Amino acid sequence: MQQLLNKLNSIRPLSPELQLHLKDKIKYKEYPKGSFLLEPGQVCENICFIQQGLVRVYYENADIEICPWLLIEGDIAISVVSYFNQVSSFEFIQALEDTIVYYITYDELEFIYDKFPEFNFVGRKLLQHYYALESKRLFSILGKSADARYAYLLEFYAHLILRIAGKHQAAYLGMDPATFSRIKAKYLREQKLFFFLVILVALLGLTFG
Repeated sequence: MQQLLNKLNSIRPLSPELQLHLKDKIKYKEYPKGSFLLEPGQVCENICFIQQGLVRVYYENADIEICPWLLIEGDIAISVVSYFNQVSSFEFIQALEDTIVYYITYDELEFIYDKFPEFNFVGRKLLQHYYALESKRLFSILGKSADARYAYLLEFYAHLILRIAGKHQAAYLGMDPATFSRIKAKYLREQKLFFFLVILVALLGLTFG
């Protein structure tokens, strides 16, 4: 829980009273790999801070998976529409690894906003942060070529590639798995050619130097 409190305090220092209240109300839960934090038809009642692990938020459209979020340690996991409107979700939230979360209920968070006005600033900053991330992802994906989308993945999510199956990466980029595999294979070929040329130039330099 201390990791979560540190994150909140980094946004704005919390009063001792608020920190004590959070420690009392925030709960701990473990999700095995492959299990669901939320499924369609359920109301998202908890906002979850990922202490350890990896989750994806996705929905199905004509049997195609659309994945707007890949979330790791330090991130907040919710179904946005379901949570803020307290309506049935159309999304899944699934653990892709054994995952540990700390969570607080919607009703308790609303109580905190009312009793501790200082926390409204923290909530607003978190909302702005994730809205900006989603806007950046959409800008980098919508209307862009498959190559450009894969380049975006490598630039901003290279640290996750080995943790996430290719089909989930494809869903995050809005590609079908076949297109994703083709683009990935093309990139690997180009990388091999690049390294071959680097080595060749180095050898030629040694030969004629």
